Amino acid sequence: MAKVYARCNDAGLVEHIFSEVFEIPEETDRLLKEGEGDEYVHVQSQYQLYDQWGRHNYIWAEETGGMRELTEEEKPPKPQPQPSEVEVLRQQVEALLAQVNILTGGAD
Repeated sequence: MAKVYARCNDAGLVEHIFSEVFEIPEETDRLLKEGEGDEYVHVQSQYQLYDQWGRHNYIWAEETGGMRELTEEEKPPKPQPQPSEVEVLRQQVEALLAQVNILTGGAD
């Protein structure tokens, strides 16, 4: 029988899920489930620990003694979208053209 553990940070957010088959649990790791078969051995593919913005998807709920999925409201705000490489290059070209115009007396 294989045991599956969750490793949490100080806030209880799950950062690592593993089977004892491949890793020795630390004292602070929490038993998530146990059983037989691939489901209990190859567990990393069963849980997406972070969403597309790098935010945690799971928390260890002490009141229930188990792991649960975070709601969108519990997660931090989504990060602001960063400009694309094309947009960054466009901004750089505009800044360089402005400098050229200043150096050449404003000629377009």
